Amino acid sequence: MSYRFKKQLKNLHTPRPEFLRAGEDAFLRWFDARVVSQVPRYHRVLGYKTRYALGVVGILVLFTGGGAVYADAQNVGPAHVLYPLKRAQESVRVALTPRARESMVHTQLAKRRVQEALELQEQDHQNRAQELMRDARASIRTALETSESTENENEACAVMHELSTRTTLALSSASGIEAERCNGVDAD
Repeated sequence: MSYRFKKQLKNLHTPRPEFLRAGEDAFLRWFDARVVSQVPRYHRVLGYKTRYALGVVGILVLFTGGGAVYADAQNVGPAHVLYPLKRAQESVRVALTPRARESMVHTQLAKRRVQEALELQEQDHQNRAQELMRDARASIRTALETSESTENENEACAVMHELSTRTTLALSSASGIEAERCNGVDAD
């Protein structure tokens, strides 16, 4: 076969450029009408950057929540890296607690603060220990204000008694609601 014959045969089977452009335009119109219009609108609203950002935020929330649950379960101390997450999770717990159980939750938190303060006191971190004692005292005060049963009051008073007897930190004596409600209550 000659070169000229091969070229003529090739030209015979190759579509013209005008035909290719017209076919491409017709295909794109068909594709837009049939396929793109059937894609749900929300897929087009969220771009890849938005979806990526939402994914990163979701992962951060997952790890932060997991860290908070771990910190609370292990009862990490104030020197631990996860301690702020533990305190944040405790705040959420207090906010979501029903009014009837709020006194009990505040009493439990006061017990934790006393234990943490005692640990810090043993390690000679007096300033931080005093902060935790103030937090414990505030939790006791809230527990006494919100208590609806004498059992919860007695438990809060026992924590108050422990707070005043087991620590050598300089805190003022019980005043206000603590003195009024815990007067004469012995710690068991």
